[in-house]
Amino acid sequence: MAIYARCSICRKDNKPSLRICTNCKAKLGAKYLVRIKDNQSGKWRTKILPTLKLARKVEAKLKVKQTDRRTTI
Repeated sequence: MAIYARCSICRKDNKPSLRICTNCKAKLGAKYLVRIKDNQSGKWRTKILPTLKLARKVEAKLKVKQTDRRTTI
């Protein structure tokens, strides 16, 4: 699981701590991307969120949901 800052111009994923895109030097911070790999299907799930705080909440919620799924199997 990971959180990335998505550049709205070149669509490159950057570390959320960065303020400027490493590819096109545009300002970051408008969209945050959460990527989660589903252990059952092996597919990546992606959510794009408007704030870093919300992205962290969604990531934590999905981590708990995934660990619950592992223990019930």
